[in-house]
Amino acid sequence: MIARHLWPLRRCLAKPASPNASSRPFHHVSGDFVTKEPGNTRIVTRIIPMLIGNPEEAYVMVPAAIGQAMQAASINEKPRGQYSTIDRIPLIFHHRTRHFAPAESLYPRLIVPQDLRGTVDGNTTSQETLWLFGKTHSITLDETADAEFVLESYKSHLQLNCVSENLKD
Repeated sequence: MIARHLWPLRRCLAKPASPNASSRPFHHVSGDFVTKEPGNTRIVTRIIPMLIGNPEEAYVMVPAAIGQAMQAASINEKPRGQYSTIDRIPLIFHHRTRHFAPAESLYPRLIVPQDLRGTVDGNTTSQETLWLFGKTHSITLDETADAEFVLESYKSHLQLNCVSENLKD
């Protein structure tokens, strides 16, 4: 039985997490974040820390500042899928050069040290999603178990925000 003063929290906690959610391994690596200075042709490359999955997996985690910079460059991109919000930005992963970029722009680019699950059906690019929540931001290959895992994390994030707001009252 839930105490009467906690009843507003029930709607936040109504849906349990998916049974498919599991843990994921993290490997600390460095990548290159390549930007083009505004009104200029100067290209700037910074080495950044990131977390990446095993070679058969399709996710990368980057510092929030990198996710926010990618978001700023993707202002005209339209999110895809059921959970389309400002917390999701579509990206393209280029398998040959191992970099992420907005679909309509060459910069900024995030270059990673390994391919993500290889090419599919001979394609040289894949649709990815940048998830803009939490202390680190995640990039996942669309329609994979890794994307489902981050989606479940995102749902938990939303539920916990709801609980946190109700506790403030």
